[in-house]
Amino acid sequence: MKNIIYIHGYKGENSSKGKKLQAYFDSDEYKVHVPVQDPDSPHSTIDTIVALIDKLGTENVFIVGSSRGGFYGLRVVQITNVPCLLINPALNFSQTNYDNMLKVDGKERTEKVYKEIIEIRGKIVSEPINQNLINLFISKNDEILDHSELMRFISNPKSIELFEDTHKFYGFDATLPNVKKIIDSSF
Repeated sequence: MKNIIYIHGYKGENSSKGKKLQAYFDSDEYKVHVPVQDPDSPHSTIDTIVALIDKLGTENVFIVGSSRGGFYGLRVVQITNVPCLLINPALNFSQTNYDNMLKVDGKERTEKVYKEIIEIRGKIVSEPINQNLINLFISKNDEILDHSELMRFISNPKSIELFEDTHKFYGFDATLPNVKKIIDSSF
């Protein structure tokens, strides 16, 4: 059984990407897992994903992460050495990201979560990462994130595909056959 763990982005609990992955892959050969994230603790979210990988076995797991889920995916790859596909991963968090979180989540929650995000980001950029485990889908017209820092940091990924799409990556379902090839080539 090939296990795919989908890590959704900020406020993506009912993510269409997760549902599309489940509809496309769930079978006798593949199982898609969408772990519940702790909205108050990025550390707890990463711990939950790592525990799931430990339970499933690292040799049978592939991560797909989108936006903040891609950010979490980077850290999970560092900890577990499992392969991944990251879709517009949010390596950088700007004042705009913080202000948007503040509007939705309030000051206390935003400050706590943002502090943890900055701690995790520090580990991501300072600890070794096996870039050969990382596949990237990047939207050239991402209106939320600037991917230039990410492209400098992940300068030699296993694969990278650039798309004429927005941050939400509306064309994701058309890429599912290619996602399958990427996943299958990782096992």
